[in-house]
Amino acid sequence: MNSDMFRDVYGHSPTVRVFCPGYLNLIGEHIVEHGYGTISIATDTGTEILAAVNGRSDIRITNTDEEYG
Repeated sequence: MNSDMFRDVYGHSPTVRVFCPGYLNLIGEHIVEHGYGTISIATDTGTEILAAVNGRSDIRITNTDEEYG
């Protein structure tokens, strides 16, 4: 979700943006089971959260990804 989508859905701008990148293990989890390390890399896809106080005691969540919406 970008700031424009947030404004369209909630009627005001977000005050907080958090992004957590996804990751890939180049050498997988099965290697860890045998005592070895993995090689992990971050990806440009991930989870983004935009938030703002709404003046109420409830939390509203919206998924804007059309594939999962």
